[in-house]
Amino acid sequence: MKRTLAPLAVIALLCLSLLLSPPVRSVPRPVSQPLVQRGQDAVFSLRGALLGSEIFTNFVDGYSMKIPAGMTADMGDSAVRAVLESKDLRIEIYKQSFGEPQGFTKEEYLSYSNSGITREAGYEIRSEENLIWLDKSAEVTLWSRPPLLHMENDRRHYAAVDFTFPEDAAVFTVLLKSAKPLTDAKGSIDAWMRWAGDIRLVDGAAPPDAAPRGDQALAPGRDGETELFYETCFLSGGPPLWGLFQPEAPLDFEALYALEADLGYRFPLLLYYTGIIEGADAHPRLAQALRAAGAADRILELTLQTYSPEDGAGNIVYDVLNGKYDAFLRHYAETVAAARHPVLFRPGNEMNGDWCAYSALYTARDAEVYKAFYRYIYEIFREAGADNVLWIWNPNSRSFPDFKWNDALCYYPGDEYVDIVGMTAYNTGTYYESERWESFGSLYGQLYENYAATFRQPLMITEFASSSVGGDKAAWARDMFKTINGFERIRAAVWWNSRDLDADGNVARPYCLNETEEVTEVFRDNLGAGAAY
Repeated sequence: MKRTLAPLAVIALLCLSLLLSPPVRSVPRPVSQPLVQRGQDAVFSLRGALLGSEIFTNFVDGYSMKIPAGMTADMGDSAVRAVLESKDLRIEIYKQSFGEPQGFTKEEYLSYSNSGITREAGYEIRSEENLIWLDKSAEVTLWSRPPLLHMENDRRHYAAVDFTFPEDAAVFTVLLKSAKPLTDAKGSIDAWMRWAGDIRLVDGAAPPDAAPRGDQALAPGRDGETELFYETCFLSGGPPLWGLFQPEAPLDFEALYALEADLGYRFPLLLYYTGIIEGADAHPRLAQALRAAGAADRILELTLQTYSPEDGAGNIVYDVLNGKYDAFLRHYAETVAAARHPVLFRPGNEMNGDWCAYSALYTARDAEVYKAFYRYIYEIFREAGADNVLWIWNPNSRSFPDFKWNDALCYYPGDEYVDIVGMTAYNTGTYYESERWESFGSLYGQLYENYAATFRQPLMITEFASSSVGGDKAAWARDMFKTINGFERIRAAVWWNSRDLDADGNVARPYCLNETEEVTEVFRDNLGAGAAY
């Protein structure tokens, strides 16, 4: 639906906006004391205006807009977004650019951003409109979802307003999340558009500024063995600790033992995947896997994940937050606690990938739902006395979709919930036309610099590998071993020793480290220099 405001209404609003807002592209530095600074340059300012409003100016992305008075501003992720918050309302503002290197168009951004709410069951889409608002066009979508029992201060009423200025190629996305309906008695959002619609371009030259988050010190309450393992393997210097995903292990060690004998190396870490199971009160193999790993003196990197929901189906993340899987998760946590050996626990990994149900694509463009999901599982483990767990928060190296509202930092659950920051990137090879051969340095160089500057916690490559399709896998592995030793903050790395199949069952990405004798020899020569536990 497309509509244009009546001329008199436009004139009235324009006059009001001119009274309340700074001139377009001519906003001065704040007259009030800036709340966050980088040197002498303010990242943002908040200053009073008329009629119970304030002017928020973002000097990084170059815009200003009116907001209700009394909101707090968070520019901790100023390279990604601005967040404005009050008790019942949260406003997130993103400036999204297009073309290279983003690799998508404005039309693709607008279409895909809302695809999750149109595909999933349970959303009530209240309105979809194209507007001409003052000097810009706007696409407005309003929707709501059912309440979530275990989401504190549940802001379940949403509006996404995507503004386009004639003179700027970017889209400014304003996401409103409210505990109360955003429409008036007539179902109109015009009242909110008088706030959000006042967004104006200004000179934005300030560099992003964000303090590092996290800490290397563990939160109190871990058992002695877990503390020792963490200090020995994640706080000491030297080469990283090596791990492996071997499909049968730890339930069956035969293939792993044969590989280790050939390599002359024993992998202290084993990656093991689990999922939340519909209609089950317990995971059928978790206790066995933990016992077998403990008996073999191995540490499990235990992963709990879900995949993207089918079209029209409900979302398991919402079910978790409504208590549907409480019995399963409590038994799961109690089983982990009973192992009495350290466990590296990785819940909800790769959350910024659209193959995961906990991606914001499927939770109303709301990464706060993932945070609530992660924290809820954390509290269940705490109540179960699982003091042998080290918590890994693990985004994918690249966001899919690569939109700012899906940036990994939007999903960070908080320092107290993260002991280790995980990294995941694969050299997928060239089997698929859309993929390319990438060196280890290309995959992890910039990612490592970004994470080392952003997080104080130890870093870990939770899973990675190289395909052999499209390049020299042995040369790739030699370069990997040489390069990774220069990344001092990476304290462990886990090779994914299996293969991916295409839709017809053909091997698309052969990842095995013993695929050929030449590749095996590279690992045989280099793994012995790895850390031991």
